[in-house]
Amino acid sequence: MKPTSPAAQAFRVLCPHCGSGKSKLKAKPAQAQVASVTQEVHCTGCNKQWIDTYQLTGMESA
Repeated sequence: MKPTSPAAQAFRVLCPHCGSGKSKLKAKPAQAQVASVTQEVHCTGCNKQWIDTYQLTGMESA
């Protein structure tokens, strides 16, 4: 097995309650606002739910 880089580990998708991986997570469609996005997520491993929130913190010119 190939070691995972620290950058790749930062983007691993895990349940914050039980640690289940992406295969156990079910997400509803993302809802975009002006400077943020929210997404409801459900873990079938532990039956917990939460809302992921992503905030726009800056932009770069193309």
